[in-house]
Amino acid sequence: MITVVTPTLNAAHVLERNLSAMANQQADFEHIVQDGGSTDGSTDLVARYASRYDVRLYQERDSGMYEGVLRGMAQARGDILAWLGADDLYMPWTLSTVEHVFARYPEVDWIIGLPALGYRNNRIVKVVPLAPVYLRSFIRRGWYRPGLLGFLQQESMYWRRRLWERAQPD
Repeated sequence: MITVVTPTLNAAHVLERNLSAMANQQADFEHIVQDGGSTDGSTDLVARYASRYDVRLYQERDSGMYEGVLRGMAQARGDILAWLGADDLYMPWTLSTVEHVFARYPEVDWIIGLPALGYRNNRIVKVVPLAPVYLRSFIRRGWYRPGLLGFLQQESMYWRRRLWERAQPD
């Protein structure tokens, strides 16, 4: 199973696009929406989609997006994990492709796709034409951050639970 965590706070204006795209996925997955205390109707949106697919809402004030991701991951049941921003979306074939890749290559712990550059009228405007390259030694050194090599983009990154567990502090 794939678990996708979406941290959110007062993002109803973009969250419905996210939820709608998730409802169209054809894979074994759960979607955890970790809400930091929205007052804009975000929680009502999640409740509406709960009858269409496995989406669960956890609402608790937090210190921001990263704490929301950690709290959502603590609720995850899947063996494959991902984090999707409230303003991001997956193409209809995304999770079935991810499911297929991880099933075919059990030795692979982490994959990444091509990031999108923006949306217009609920459609992706452009996709980066070349796959990003992230060197393990650079990741270990913490070089993927603003001011150095940029960041590890999360909207098309997926990893196995065993990798997540290895990365957690004791």
